[in-house]
Amino acid sequence: MTKKVVVSGYYGFENFGDELILSILVQHLKALQNEVVVLSSNPRKTSMEHFVNSINTFSFNQVSGLLKNSDILISGGGSLLQDATSVKSLLYYLWVIFTALRHKKDVIIFAQGIGPINNKFAQFITKLLLKRCRYISVRDEKSQKLLETWGIKCDLLCDPAYSLDIQPTHNTGIVGVQLRDFSTMNDTLLKKLARQVVKDFSDKKIRIFALQKTIDNEICRKFE
Repeated sequence: MTKKVVVSGYYGFENFGDELILSILVQHLKALQNEVVVLSSNPRKTSMEHFVNSINTFSFNQVSGLLKNSDILISGGGSLLQDATSVKSLLYYLWVIFTALRHKKDVIIFAQGIGPINNKFAQFITKLLLKRCRYISVRDEKSQKLLETWGIKCDLLCDPAYSLDIQPTHNTGIVGVQLRDFSTMNDTLLKKLARQVVKDFSDKKIRIFALQKTIDNEICRKFE
């Protein structure tokens, strides 16, 4: 029987890793004959790239109506349930989960990294909602241990990207470097990394990848 599955995550923001996870998830859901609708900040692009129906992440009335008329909500992958980036984004993803549960829908937490959650209110709400989810899987041991301290059962999975069937290629003589701008990524660390790359791979071509241009471009240019 065909199920209507809503997928919620950091989609439509041109983040390579999240879009890769979405493509894998959509592929498996379609193989099981499910109807897939993705919440995205760029619904048109998501629909064209993944051949699914999509609505705007922040169209709250539409999202609520969609969840009411769906069968399952899948939240993930990625690190959605954390407030290191923003407590607002955490509360949004919790709202999506709450809305699905309020409409008595099955909620699946898919291959997420959970935490850190420093805001006490947000932590309380996260615990409360996760305990009502149908199934939870996480992608790292730290998340699994956190949920265990909360008395929540979960399965530990590898990141979905590792399930890709990629054929080996011949040695190209190219070394790929992928950098992510973060609070701990300072100029001193960047210079040390650059010196080490030059030392270890002086005979190779270096290719630098920005997997989300709006965030990574500056740090990649600085490293170059």
